[in-house]
Amino acid sequence: MPVLFTDTNGISFDGDRSSRIISIPTEAALTIFQNYVVRRPNMSENMFGLYSFVRPALGEPRRVRFGSLSTPRHLLQKANGCGWNPKGKVVLSTESHDLGSVDYDGEQCPDALGQCLDGIFGPGNEQKNFFSTEAGRALFNEMLSQIYTGLGNSFWDLLHFANHPVISEADAGNWYNVDADEWSDYTDQQINPEVGGLITILDQLKDVNGLPQLQVAIQSSDISPNGKEFIGDVIALFQALTEAARPDFEVMIDEVRGGQGAPVMLVSKSIFKAYKDYLVSTYSADQNRMFQLFYEGSDGVSYPVRNVLQWDGIWIVQAGAWSTFDAMNGVTTHRAILTAPGVLGVGYDAEAVLAGQFRGLGLVVNQWLQPPYKGQVYMTTRFGITGAIVDPNFLTMGCYIAKPV
Repeated sequence: MPVLFTDTNGISFDGDRSSRIISIPTEAALTIFQNYVVRRPNMSENMFGLYSFVRPALGEPRRVRFGSLSTPRHLLQKANGCGWNPKGKVVLSTESHDLGSVDYDGEQCPDALGQCLDGIFGPGNEQKNFFSTEAGRALFNEMLSQIYTGLGNSFWDLLHFANHPVISEADAGNWYNVDADEWSDYTDQQINPEVGGLITILDQLKDVNGLPQLQVAIQSSDISPNGKEFIGDVIALFQALTEAARPDFEVMIDEVRGGQGAPVMLVSKSIFKAYKDYLVSTYSADQNRMFQLFYEGSDGVSYPVRNVLQWDGIWIVQAGAWSTFDAMNGVTTHRAILTAPGVLGVGYDAEAVLAGQFRGLGLVVNQWLQPPYKGQVYMTTRFGITGAIVDPNFLTMGCYIAKPV
């Protein structure tokens, strides 16, 4: 935690990256420091290979295609001399998805920071210029860093939960947990018919299309009375997820374990905690076994990443960022998704989108000192994105959303 300090001799800036304090002498001492910032996952890291990224070629329509090749089956036949009887074909199945364009438009006026910060800028007209002093430039960099984080988080929120029906329910039932202005900004961002949200699509495939592999049961009896905890049989849930797999995915689950390209189970915090509690209670008397399960997995394969465990050779990954959706909308989601790598498709149109989730997403920044702008800073970026499920036959899901009564 940064330590508050004041400097009565003049403006000072502490450039230490752990605190980054700007101290300004005013009648009432004021210190500004960067709050602890929570970032959504950086998708370009793609640690478990969960995402498939597709970008249209330059000059092509703003549309992306995800394709999968079928494996020909039953190719052999009884020898037939010189007879020729070709069997089997490789079929390319494709789905196309239009990209949805989104904008960020922002502005910041130096005067909007209040008279108490006048001393951070230079004299006269320089008070309109963020860049007139070292401290002013430092303050601007901090603000820009916050904007970069907000853009990256907003990108993740939209790509995963665009148009989710819970948002409309929360709006109608006043379940949301923020003030009216923030909720208005949130719904304006999230309700975008041109963008497919990955979790939204999965829930549509479950609730509207009725795909059987997405119907793994999580009952109300598996949830605590307050709706927050998963109290059901977590091992039975994991087994049900594997048993619900379609034939080809079932073979993959059985054969590919614990390494590159292995299936991954994404779970909500409540289910991850239930599994940790299960391990503690089951292996409390065997410390060596406990260490192996927590730090090396059941197969003894090391994977030193926080919030990752193993069950029967499958990575169990806590998808903690899902809880940000719950916190905003006033619900608690208990969800588990067993998926093959690459099933979560991401379409985008500019390299700055994939490479710059937390570096501005192609943000253009201009400060205008000429009349009548008075040092106003304008920021803007536009890009196209959409989510898609590449092949729903290679995932299973169970989900229960506890809603206010």
